[in-house]
Amino acid sequence: MNKSVLFSIIKKHDFSPNYKTLNDLYLPIIGTQAISLYNHLCNEADKIIDSTITYHGLQYLFNPFKITYNDFTKLRSLLEAFNLLETYYDVDKQCYWFKLNEPLSFKKFIDNQKFRHLLIKNISQFQYERLEYIYNNDRLPSKLLNVTSQFNQVFNEKEINDVFEFNFNELYANISKNSHQSIVLNTEVKSLISFYFCNYNLNINEIEHCVYEAIVNQDNMFIADYDLLQISFKKYINSFKNIDIFTKAKINRNAKIFYDSLDQYDFLQVYNSYNNLNSEQYYYAIKKTSLDDTELAIIKNLKEVYRLSDPIINIMIDFSLLKTKGILNAKYLYKMAKSVNGCNLQNISDMLKYLRHQFNLSNHYDEANLSLNNSSKEIHVFDIGEEKNKSW
Repeated sequence: MNKSVLFSIIKKHDFSPNYKTLNDLYLPIIGTQAISLYNHLCNEADKIIDSTITYHGLQYLFNPFKITYNDFTKLRSLLEAFNLLETYYDVDKQCYWFKLNEPLSFKKFIDNQKFRHLLIKNISQFQYERLEYIYNNDRLPSKLLNVTSQFNQVFNEKEINDVFEFNFNELYANISKNSHQSIVLNTEVKSLISFYFCNYNLNINEIEHCVYEAIVNQDNMFIADYDLLQISFKKYINSFKNIDIFTKAKINRNAKIFYDSLDQYDFLQVYNSYNNLNSEQYYYAIKKTSLDDTELAIIKNLKEVYRLSDPIINIMIDFSLLKTKGILNAKYLYKMAKSVNGCNLQNISDMLKYLRHQFNLSNHYDEANLSLNNSSKEIHVFDIGEEKNKSW
């Protein structure tokens, strides 16, 4: 090797390698020497920063290990294969530039099927499952009440509204650059993307990944299909093993959806809240506090006894709260569930048409009963096929 060859090392300002994952996940595959070289490079990078001396002879880098240049190259290749290191060469200055990268988190590491396969191969399935348990176990007792403050409880979202504006121009540019194709995103698809961007804090690359899975060829045009994109988002979100779905919820409600017309944007905001949250999460977003056992049982019964989907339950909850003064009323919801099943209402569009009709009927009924004693505690309920004056 030419002794005049130089090297320099760079790393991010906030570079902070996770040594637990480095030893648990990487070391069994690439070996102790490769990990030692990585740690040595980290130390040398600090020395370069402290001394401001940018270049050193390359031999100086591997002499402490008493290895040859070929051995160094093999170890370097192992680090590069797992993206712990990137290597560049300046021909004019005969200088190698080594860029250090941080180890992946456990989740991101095992999401790479090749990495996961090699890890299991080297440590056994039993040891892998043990690691999986250790990294996924938050060790919190099961019956704790989550009293953590949410962002919108501390900061005024209206003052920082731009944070919630998704940059579609950047998405178009990324897709064009990476796929060399132009993709059409209609208004409904854009609304869905904005919903997941705001609720789950997805970054541009995560959203781009989901969009690719939803592309269809329609009349020689590449279009992102709404239904496929919804499936793609849900699949991606469900892959987050430790995601706290309750702290992520941010919904849009508008009572006018039941009795008046909304413009397309406002309608889609409400529609996406119905369609993309599970019912526990949806009600939590309304209530802003943890659901008690009774409320959880009501939602569980609607799912398991009445066989209703989350979007249908969500719109039922939204409508019922308008009628029961903001209280999740089990009798009201169960009677509504029987009606929904009896009329075979299986999607949001059919539910909205029906609820608009019921809302109008209810208003006419209320006007006809203004002479009733205002102190009466009867609750007039959503009803199909029964006497309208029946109450409980």
